[in-house]
Amino acid sequence: MAGKQVSNNSEIPPVLGTTDISRACGVTIQTVQSWIDRGVLQAFRTPGGHRRVKKEDFLSFLEKFQFPLLTEIKSSIPRILIADDEQDLRDTINGIVSKAFPNAVITLCSSGADALIQLGMTRPDLAILDVYMPGLDGLKLLDKIKGFNELKQTRVLIITAHKHKISEDEITAKGADGILYKPFRAAELTEIITSLVAEAGENDAN
Repeated sequence: MAGKQVSNNSEIPPVLGTTDISRACGVTIQTVQSWIDRGVLQAFRTPGGHRRVKKEDFLSFLEKFQFPLLTEIKSSIPRILIADDEQDLRDTINGIVSKAFPNAVITLCSSGADALIQLGMTRPDLAILDVYMPGLDGLKLLDKIKGFNELKQTRVLIITAHKHKISEDEITAKGADGILYKPFRAAELTEIITSLVAEAGENDAN
């Protein structure tokens, strides 16, 4: 098959779906599913039954079967990071996000330090950050995200219960793409994350 060799595989998302692989390899989704079912391409299934392929397994497949690869692969699977030190709220947000994006790759972090590591590894489309976390808080994480060129596509939603301490203007001035005050309704969170994920996808395509 004709195509371009990859010049920088860091452009490949850490997890790909069958649609992403079919586009990259120039085959149908059914062909990709057949590769997975026959064990030709290593994959795993999400709790919802979706087939997913890790970046390293995809690269091994390409090398083994001498597939050419496009210079860039843009994943259709939303990558969302949630960082909050309160487990109940973290689980609540996870549930809302999972319902809005059933096929999303969601990374849960209980601290700012953990979130910083995962941000570099997963390069999410959207980072949902609580302001007050021990050590590295949400605002410091926001500064770091905006300082990394590799995270230029990442949209940031700040969540806080301290409306009287942190204004929307202040958060926006720091580069956040949205702010949500606790307590919030599921519909409010769904609306804003849907908008921000769509923005990230549009930015990634430009």
